[in-house]
Amino acid sequence: MDPVFLPASGRAAQPWRNGGGLTREVAAGSGAGGDFGWRVSLAEVEEPGPFSVFPEVDRTIVLLSAAGMVLQIEGDQRELVRWEPFRFPGEAATEAFLAAGPTADLNVMVRRGRWASEVQILGHQGPLQSGSADSPATPGDRVTGTAPSLCLLLALAGPTQVRLGSQGWALEALDAVVLDAIPVVQPAAESVVAVISLWQLLSW
Repeated sequence: MDPVFLPASGRAAQPWRNGGGLTREVAAGSGAGGDFGWRVSLAEVEEPGPFSVFPEVDRTIVLLSAAGMVLQIEGDQRELVRWEPFRFPGEAATEAFLAAGPTADLNVMVRRGRWASEVQILGHQGPLQSGSADSPATPGDRVTGTAPSLCLLLALAGPTQVRLGSQGWALEALDAVVLDAIPVVQPAAESVVAVISLWQLLSW
């Protein structure tokens, strides 16, 4: 596929169904029956409340702001850490509690059994988190070590230079680019970028 540049200015805000916040879709890929196969979005969480339910979807959330958020998932609580990806099933009953007012987050959703994802957050000097079992680097449904089908780069804070072969892109805050290979990524000082790798599963 040809690279696709996605400027932040091209995104429209959509209200949540429960009115608790706003969502801006960064990019999505179609799946069977008109459903998305994968979806990347940015959310502004204005009020505490339940998350929408997405059966057979694996979700990864990354807290983007210093204001804290606690998720209660099927009765268990998890305090989110800024810049640290956290993975959970989309069909689980999930409620958000805000520790210090409105906050913002990155959401990556993939249709289970059809797509797998890995989210890494990079700063100027390397990864801002080391990963955990909640965001596995090698989903069991794909061949370990295979290159991703797609790679989406999203500048979360500050400018980032992205290069793939002879092509290059200068991403400002919240700009994104979708590629079919892992590029060279150079965040500026104080910048943060999300590297979202997506695998189309062999079983689909």
